[in-house]
Amino acid sequence: MADKVEQTGIQTITWEEVRGAFQYRFIIRDDKLEKITNKDVTNETTYQFDWNERNLEHKIRYRIQYRKEQGGEWLDMENYQYLHPPGSSILRTLVGTTITSEPGGKIAITKSGHREYSIEKWVELDEENKIRKEGV
Repeated sequence: MADKVEQTGIQTITWEEVRGAFQYRFIIRDDKLEKITNKDVTNETTYQFDWNERNLEHKIRYRIQYRKEQGGEWLDMENYQYLHPPGSSILRTLVGTTITSEPGGKIAITKSGHREYSIEKWVELDEENKIRKEGV
């Protein structure tokens, strides 16, 4: 499944068509709220997810289901997958801290959705700590 984020905060999620599928259902789960917030039915293989309607500090997951006939049983395509907020392509999450890319190819460290410092500053602080420990 591929996704694309537009400047407006709208993330377009696309998936492969299931042969014989009549409809799809895009299910959104907010892990912070511990509940499913949307079960949106579509006839397309794309979904427009609007980050402007979400709290960026919440972890959001989605799952796609399909059915082969009107009123038929919904079948899961895959397990839940995480959606990541626009403006940051998530590289890795470590103990509540996220390493994200920024414009110009720079990398930043964020925590709880707030930018803490750039990766360059992180390296600088690490070097200072190393020097102090070695007594140099």
